[in-house]
Amino acid sequence: SMPISPSVSSEYFAKCEQSFNGVTAISNQSNVVTVTVLNPNIPVATGATIYKGDQITLSSTGCTGEGFVLKWYETNTNNLVAMPISPNSTTQYYAKCEQTVNSVTCVSTKSSDITVTVVNRIFVDITKITALVQDGNTWMTAYGDLQTALATASAGVEVWVAKGTYKTTTTIDRTIYFNIPNSVILYGGFTGTENALSERNFRTNISILSGEIGNQGSITDNSYHVVVFNGSSSATVLNGFTILGGNANFNPNLSLVPLTGPPTPVAIEAGGGIVVKNGGSPSIINCIIMKNSAITGGGLYAGEASTPTINACSFLGNQATFGSGIYLQDNSHANINNTLLTGNRGVGSLYNNSSNPRVTNCTLSGNGGYSGGIFNTLSQPVVKNSIIWGNAKPFNDKQSMITNSIVEGGYAGLGNLNYDPQFVTPIPEGISPTINGDYTLKANSFGIDRGENGSISLTDLDLGGNLRRYTGGRVDMGAYEFQGNATVSLVISITTGDWNAVSTWDIARIPQLGDTVIIDQNHVVTLNSEGSAKNIEYRGTGTLKLNSTNSKLNLGF
Repeated sequence: SMPISPSVSSEYFAKCEQSFNGVTAISNQSNVVTVTVLNPNIPVATGATIYKGDQITLSSTGCTGEGFVLKWYETNTNNLVAMPISPNSTTQYYAKCEQTVNSVTCVSTKSSDITVTVVNRIFVDITKITALVQDGNTWMTAYGDLQTALATASAGVEVWVAKGTYKTTTTIDRTIYFNIPNSVILYGGFTGTENALSERNFRTNISILSGEIGNQGSITDNSYHVVVFNGSSSATVLNGFTILGGNANFNPNLSLVPLTGPPTPVAIEAGGGIVVKNGGSPSIINCIIMKNSAITGGGLYAGEASTPTINACSFLGNQATFGSGIYLQDNSHANINNTLLTGNRGVGSLYNNSSNPRVTNCTLSGNGGYSGGIFNTLSQPVVKNSIIWGNAKPFNDKQSMITNSIVEGGYAGLGNLNYDPQFVTPIPEGISPTINGDYTLKANSFGIDRGENGSISLTDLDLGGNLRRYTGGRVDMGAYEFQGNATVSLVISITTGDWNAVSTWDIARIPQLGDTVIIDQNHVVTLNSEGSAKNIEYRGTGTLKLNSTNSKLNLGF
């Protein structure tokens, strides 16, 4: 019966009936006709992030096939927009799907609103310092002065800095530094032509932030600090720079003795390279912090409950009375990952004063002074997958929580080792301060494949930019992931059991010729037949029990 309202496309035919004197005649059926039901899907739209001045074609799913057309609208005005779009500011859009058959069009309900985030960039290139036009909008019209760029930057802006040396000031005013605005991202390491961040190579294009404003070769007239983060949010980033030449009134004649309580340093005496204060939580990534000096925190000082994240950085050749590389004070619980501290000189290359940082996959080596490794005052850092070796002294106490790490002299904790990590070219701590040394691992290092995978993610990179967990195996200890297969193996008991039982050992195989075997504390390993190893180490109450006269252990291969 009419009218009809099919929910899906359907076919129909008609017949004609004629009735006369109680008799009805019915015609044959008509031709078959199709009633097409138009029902376009609601598209699923996807947002995007672009740089101001760039174009983008938005995409969605659910509107494909013959007769279907996807149309986009600006949310604020409901105006139809054509692709590609190039908004000047962050804007919302939605999509509709149109289906047309036999000149009839049906339009879907609108999709969810999506956001196209527009990021402003400011370009800085020291070679443009004398250019007539400097507005920072392009590489061609880049600011030649980084301080000018920082003064114009606001939250959400990215500042792209070309290679070259940028000094805190052209004057001799030591109080001037680079103040990083809140929620601004600074990227260094460009040649000055790139349009995509993926084109940047910060390892070859060196962008230097320098406090060397006075006489070269003398630190007494250098800037007190090079970079300062004041109350910065976690959206504030410094990525791909070398920070050098800051001097927060370092006095090499001060006695290198530990503090007996929380210090109250004058502002200009803390943080020669970087200062993080007032509860700041910036990210400092892919940076080299070297040849800075201070009373507290030669390379970096964090205080006032600041929690910086430091990832893939190198602290080299810095000096300080306290905390030559990093000094953390007053509940400044930093996260330090994939980072190298070497060649620094002072009381602790990492000094924790009432602060409990998390230190993961880091290398501390070749640091001189008094307790050149880690020094703690009222602190309990958590250290994982790290190497602390070849310093003036590894620790001043036994209160740190250390696991799966190489610590010179040994340290209580799960998976810790006391073996030379076999760096490629380590530098003796007595030579510090120095920026020399190669702290990648040799193939015979026991640090290879001895870390704990739960402390990292599958996308983590080491200090050299290599993917952690080489070939998907177990993560290495230290800042660098060895790019190859180890030539030695370490096998550690994980339970009391038989020598020839796979379940007894941590690498899920029985010890073989050339292996160094550790029988861990509280474990009794029973040898019933024959076993082989190069060396055996016993920890605490660990015991090897020869269970019969036929038991035989082959050692020394």
